[in-house]
Amino acid sequence: MGIDRDRDSYPDADELDAGSNPGDPASTPANVGVPAPAGAVDVLEGVRPNPAHGPVEVVFRLAGAGRVDVEVFDVLGRLTRVVARARTYEAGRQVVAWDGRRGDGMRAGAGLYFLKIRTPGGQWTRLVVMTR
Repeated sequence: MGIDRDRDSYPDADELDAGSNPGDPASTPANVGVPAPAGAVDVLEGVRPNPAHGPVEVVFRLAGAGRVDVEVFDVLGRLTRVVARARTYEAGRQVVAWDGRRGDGMRAGAGLYFLKIRTPGGQWTRLVVMTR
């Protein structure tokens, strides 16, 4: 888990990677509007809402087109749902939604879940709290 000094739901390291100010809650990776520089890297902008009662959005930015995996695991490390597996996305800002359901179609129970996101340029794991 990262540190979030300004409590804007973006870990400080992600804010620094995106060029936003980790000490200013009004400056987030989603609103800095900085164009991707040459040699840009993939960036996870956020997983929200968190805590969640329903669907959760995974927002990321790709430096170039590539395959992306998004998986959900429970606290015991069991695969709960594959949201995207080797799905190809174009460069730029992308949004993938987890509908809050398990792989069998049933609603995931209240508790802690880990979203694992893999892109050609990075890998992130974020904790999501599901409420009912």
